[in-house]
Order: sequence, then C-alpha cells, then structure tokens
Amino acid sequence: MGTIVRKVQRTLHVATQGTHLRLEGGAVVAKLKEEPLKRLPLNGIDAIHLYGSVGTTTALVHRAATEGPHLVWFSRSGRFIGRLQSAVSGNILLRQAQHKGERDADTKLSIAQRIVAAKIVNSRGVLDDAAKDKPAVASELRETAKQLTVYSKSTRSAADADTLRGIEGQAARLYFQALNKLISDHSFRFETRTRRPPLDPTNSLLSFLYGMVRIRCSAACEAVGLDPQLGFLHEPRPGRESLALDLLEEFRAPFADRLGLSLLNRRQLKSSHFESRPGGAVNLTDTGRKVVFAALDTFMSAEVACPTLEEKVPRAYVPQVQANLLARHLRGDLQHYLPFRASGR
Repeated sequence: MGTIVRKVQRTLHVATQGTHLRLEGGAVVAKLKEEPLKRLPLNGIDAIHLYGSVGTTTALVHRAATEGPHLVWFSRSGRFIGRLQSAVSGNILLRQAQHKGERDADTKLSIAQRIVAAKIVNSRGVLDDAAKDKPAVASELRETAKQLTVYSKSTRSAADADTLRGIEGQAARLYFQALNKLISDHSFRFETRTRRPPLDPTNSLLSFLYGMVRIRCSAACEAVGLDPQLGFLHEPRPGRESLALDLLEEFRAPFADRLGLSLLNRRQLKSSHFESRPGGAVNLTDTGRKVVFAALDTFMSAEVACPTLEEKVPRAYVPQVQANLLARHLRGDLQHYLPFRASGR
C-alpha cells in the first residue's frame, strides 16, 4: 500500500434551519438571523455538509468550486442531494480499467461476490459480538450467525448478479430480524427494514448513518481516481453513485449498525429526537442530528484493525484503503479485490 497518510476528513455539519454561511477572509462564518454562531478557518475544513434550509453566499460557493472545501447538500432528513467540489483530476488510465472491468462479466461478478460475502460476514460479526453480552438471546443470535455463514459461502457459487442479489437479500432479512433483538428499548424495535421513506425511528437512524458513510465512500473513490458512479454490484443509473454504494456494503454493519445500536442502547437518542412527517416518514430532528454528528465524528476518528494493512487506522480512512485496493485490482496489481472484513473475519 505504501506510506499511509492518516488524515481523517474534517467535516463541518450545519443542520440548524435558517443558518446562512458566508466567506470572510480565510474563514467561514455561520449566522442565524444575522447573529454570528461560529467562525472557523477554512484551512481546517475539508467538507461542509448542509442540511435542509441552510444557505451560502456566492463567494463561498465559488471558493468551494475552485479550491475547496467540498460543499455537500442533504435534505433535512439526511437524503443526499448533491455535491460541489473543485475539479477532479482522476487518473484516466484507472478509469479506463474500471470501465473495462465493469464490461467484463467475470471481473464484475468476482468483485460483486467478494463485496457481498464481506457484507454478510461483517453482519455476522455484529451478532457474534452481541451474543457474548446478551445471554437471553445468545442461542438465537448464534443460530442466525451460522445461517449467515452459509449465505456468505454460497456467494462463491452464484452464477450471475441476480442470484447474488437474491443471496444478499435473504441474508439481509435474516440479519435485520436478529438486529431488532439487540435493541434494549422495545419502543425502538421495528417491524421490518423500510426506506424511502423510513417509517420508524430506528429505520430513520440507520438510513441517516448509511448516507453519512456513503458520502465518505464516494470521496474515497474520487480521491484515488475511480468513478463513483460506475459500480460492480449496483447497476449504473442516472444520479446514482453505484461504486460508492458497492463500498458501503462492507461498512453497513461494522460502522453504521454498530454506531446506531450504541446510540439507542446508551439512550443518547430518545423518542424526542425523532419527528413524524406527512406521508408517514420519520426523521431525526435538528437536535437529534447534532447528537448523531457528534457521535459519528468520534466513532469514525477511532482506530480499528485493518487486516489488509496489518495495523490500525482511523475508521474514516478505511473507505480510502478499500478504494485503493480496488484500484490496484483493476490495474492488475492484485489478483483479487480484498474487501474489508471487520476484525479480520
């Protein structure tokens, strides 16, 4: 892998509705009804995430387009809308290799198989760890973990993408049924996984966290010169970052799900941190998002074992490690793509 630069992205989250950001010298100033809220030097910020009704001046947009930081817009509920950044100098030879790999059926299926297998293995890891702390449901969790192991092994023999997605779907349903049992507060338990829109607080939290991690996966792809929109498991669609979604699969359970369970079981999030919207959607409130942002920044800054590097790195850096490994595979430097398996599983 070469020398590792341990730079954890420094992100400014702005979720207070009505806030307006402006550029003043070398700093970004946040104001609410003309009252200054915060002033931060731009050289300490890599990205600014804007949620809902948060405005910016033209000067700040121009700065983001030419020098940075990245500006990323989300809906108030955390749905990704768009991103503005300075010109991307992607490696054209790498992108050509990426397109060639996507067109080759064997290469495409092999990468997708490894991603799905790692996703299932990482899901099993969450249940294995929980079984040690929850004796009342330990036997059920271990039985589900065994079934997930069978699914992860069956990915190797999947003959095509549709078969592979079928295995992934069956494993996901089984996993979420078990995940529900890990939530101590029964008021946060959910009937089934719902999205677009999420229909209960826990689904809302999981969707929000998945979105936050996906943005990091997209940035990692672009950092190494890959096209975030051309994936191997997720088919390309206009406006969908399929490769970022591919990488996200490896991190759903060990990053987003683990943090979500921690926030609920430690009661850092309460029912008052969620609100119902017209149409049945449930979203985090402004205060709830602030709780999640603070926890997410701390969680992603903590170091974890990265088996492919044989050392610990901040969680925030792991998506870039994986993007690098995928790039090396597509260039022909690695025979196979090596997905992230939490704790070396």
